[in-house]
Amino acid sequence: PSPRPQKSTNWRVGRRTGGPQTWFQLGACVSPLAARSLAGPPMPGEAGQARAHSAGRALTGFGTEHKIAAMDANAGPLPTFPVGAYTDPAHFEAEMRAIFARSWVLAGFSHDLAEAGDARPVTVAGAPVLLVRGEAGELRAFHNLCRHRAARLVAEPCAKARAFACPYHGWAYGLDGALRGAPGMERTADFDKADWGLKPIRLETMGAYMFVNFDPDAAPLSDWLGDLPELLAPYALDDTVLVRRTEYDVACNWKVYVENFMDYYHTPTVHKTTLAATDLSAYHQNPPDTWIGKGEYLTLYAEHKGSAALLRGATGFPEMKTLTGPSAVGSTYVCAFPNA
Repeated sequence: PSPRPQKSTNWRVGRRTGGPQTWFQLGACVSPLAARSLAGPPMPGEAGQARAHSAGRALTGFGTEHKIAAMDANAGPLPTFPVGAYTDPAHFEAEMRAIFARSWVLAGFSHDLAEAGDARPVTVAGAPVLLVRGEAGELRAFHNLCRHRAARLVAEPCAKARAFACPYHGWAYGLDGALRGAPGMERTADFDKADWGLKPIRLETMGAYMFVNFDPDAAPLSDWLGDLPELLAPYALDDTVLVRRTEYDVACNWKVYVENFMDYYHTPTVHKTTLAATDLSAYHQNPPDTWIGKGEYLTLYAEHKGSAALLRGATGFPEMKTLTGPSAVGSTYVCAFPNA
């Protein structure tokens, strides 16, 4: 159970099927604090493969402190989270503050904002966010709330907008977030429009992927991802486009969803008539390599024939010519914390 239903957005992206590929399944989230929250003894193939990760960290604010020890090849079994970590609303709110409000969270794709004035409202960690392409082509993110009475500013994606007008009192904002108009406020003492622009949110990109971070003091995205862009370079991320989007309301705690995403063990049972009937069944007989790189991410990699994600009878895209090395003969599944 979860303190509240979790919104899962399954964004499948790429330029090809019919051969090995990388899938990013987004909407569910994970962090180094919880990546091994249900870990008992290491799964087959894990021992000795995990790099030393961040030192022990702690979450507080839900009754007791739960600390996750440093992860390294000799750490042995890690403790399981208590049941309350999956059911206690106070624990969930603590995770929102300690993890999602301070980490780089994937919010969308730059090709969704192709032209100046294109804007898209999204929800990140329960907060309304507005993604905007500026007049000079720059990408920006703002809290999607009018500064007057906190009304939702933009409700639907829009194209080539020149400004955004609040539906409540008509305050208008430019593509740069500056307040351009506030009807009647000229009669208010000491009111200066320059003080009442939209609140910005940090936005940085990896290829076509847009990440936001609510923490103004957080390290840049490049530090957070580390060598992940280098690992994924054969997939030409700048050219990646969204080909299908499906949303689900999932009645589980977010950690359960993410743990399932990185759990190949269930494939022969849950997916026995679909994925397990293909070459993906090799993931069970020959467990994939687990790798924690220099950034805040975890990958599973396995060699296999064809595509690991196409169901029988499905058609895909032409093979990517940029794939070389391991990416040409296998698939990499990525949890770029806190995104799965």
